[in-house]
Amino acid sequence: MRRYLVLLMIISLKSFSQNRNDELILKKIFGADSVPEVAYATESKGYDKIEEIISRKIIFSRTATGDTIRLKLSQQEIENVKKEIQNSKNFIFPIKLFPNTHGIAKDKMDSYVANKRKIWTTNYHAALKSGDTAKINKFRKENGYSHETYVHFLSKPIYLRNETLCIIYDAKLCNLDQGVGGCQQVLFYQKNEDTWSKLFGITIGCY
Repeated sequence: MRRYLVLLMIISLKSFSQNRNDELILKKIFGADSVPEVAYATESKGYDKIEEIISRKIIFSRTATGDTIRLKLSQQEIENVKKEIQNSKNFIFPIKLFPNTHGIAKDKMDSYVANKRKIWTTNYHAALKSGDTAKINKFRKENGYSHETYVHFLSKPIYLRNETLCIIYDAKLCNLDQGVGGCQQVLFYQKNEDTWSKLFGITIGCY
């Protein structure tokens, strides 16, 4: 029993050791300094999608202005990413990454989404009952629709080039209790001094 408890402690400590780069990257994805609440799955995902993208060796993406960005990975870099993927497949995020974020375990996802939908419906009916057009419009603008409870599904950040290039999977999905909506991407971030900026993202698919 004692050995079992020690093993659980080791797994827990290994699940996430948040460094400065992890914090900056995840805040970029979440917009964590500008939104009231962000939900994410604690179980990491998307490693097969990352492997699919990096296997191209030369990765192309177009900017909003139509320019082409080209990223070439060496064979050694590809192997390093694959190794990190193998080491990260059982990676678990903690329940609280930042003050306004909320991690959701796999077995809690359905109840979380159903509860958010219930809260939305109750508040929306209250706005309708008021008969105040301005209040109703304000609610719709700020809260969207009942199915728009977005949850991020993420991989563990993977770093290359002396931690100046980051690859991470992010699927921002909604309507999880009645189908799925949203998009999944493999994102590439580049570091300049202490500032991370999005280099580009490869959209895998939208639902």
